[in-house]
Amino acid sequence: MMLAGNWTPELLELAGGVCPLTTAGRHSEYVAWEQVRTFDPEVIVVAPCGFGLERSMQEAAGLALLPEWQNVAAVRNRRVVVVDGNAYF
Repeated sequence: MMLAGNWTPELLELAGGVCPLTTAGRHSEYVAWEQVRTFDPEVIVVAPCGFGLERSMQEAAGLALLPEWQNVAAVRNRRVVVVDGNAYF
């Protein structure tokens, strides 16, 4: 799993969010699913770099297979969104 870096953490901050698993100005980095699950995000935005919405949705479908996926706050509260990362980010 890769978390968005570069300027995306600043976008999160402008929207009132925070993700201590990323650092503004640093390249996007891979992180173990266990770290994300332990962080227990309130919102998950799936925006694979370079993919349009249709392909992003295909990629996002595999997330449901991750251990404890259904126990993550964002999933429980239906706050997982898939976006066209290529167009918007």
